[in-house]
Amino acid sequence: MKWNKLGTAAGTVTAAVAISLFGTAPAFASVSFTTTDKHMGGRAYWESPGDRLRVLDQRRDGYSAWAGLYTSHGKFVGSVKASGKGKLASKRLNRKEGRKVIVKVCLVKGGGKKKYCAQRINYA
Repeated sequence: MKWNKLGTAAGTVTAAVAISLFGTAPAFASVSFTTTDKHMGGRAYWESPGDRLRVLDQRRDGYSAWAGLYTSHGKFVGSVKASGKGKLASKRLNRKEGRKVIVKVCLVKGGGKKKYCAQRINYA
């Protein structure tokens, strides 16, 4: 779906009004972002509504893309891992609507240490 400038502005205003009136995030709080390496080898997606965590391995570089979901207090909820360029993995991780969540994406080689991590705060 393509948005024109007016539609995007209206959506932003609607979201701001919803947060100010009800004190919670709107029900359409989704996010997508990449790892911090120069080739952006991994991409995480958090989709709400639906509470689905997805991760995409974007490069043939020997690393797997890993995405994890945490509560706003840092408690681990679940993760997904995709290995191989163009591979996508997903998992439904049910969270209470309007709650803050932390989404993290990293690259990992084998079972080793996570590298090039990035994270975003969003809402379920």
